[in-house]
Amino acid sequence: IEGGCCSERIAAALLWACMLNCLEKDQKGMPCLVCHSCQRFIQVVHRDFFVLDGREESIKIAEVREQVRPVLGEPPREAEKRVVLLAEAQSLGEAAANALLKSMEEPRPHNAFILTAPQRERLLPTLVSRSWILTLPWPLPGKSTGPWAATGQEQMQKNNPDFAEQ
Repeated sequence: IEGGCCSERIAAALLWACMLNCLEKDQKGMPCLVCHSCQRFIQVVHRDFFVLDGREESIKIAEVREQVRPVLGEPPREAEKRVVLLAEAQSLGEAAANALLKSMEEPRPHNAFILTAPQRERLLPTLVSRSWILTLPWPLPGKSTGPWAATGQEQMQKNNPDFAEQ
């Protein structure tokens, strides 16, 4: 997910994670955002949701190896899809990006990776080549972000202040 501002990219990633795992999707496949599964993803407490946050410092190879790779071979515990979110993935160190690439090249069933970045050009081309791109509209200078992003940030701040961005 590229474009928009950081909070919009995170909100879109949370929406996507819910869309993959909602227990009560509507007829168009949109998540309800209120079921148990959706709420656990929004609150960043779901057992099948792994977040590596690169907003404050680089994402290190040890994080990828220790937190993500060991669980990728197992089936999800509670969800239909295990979701790995790399928030602001442009902060992946080269070694960490290559470790992640190995998992993305031959993905196991029921695993989904979401990478957020301001522009895809800031990621390794090999990561981008194994991804679908969702481009959000970039905010206009001096304009506020969309209301849906603010709602997502409020929810994240309320439920997980360490992960939420002020």
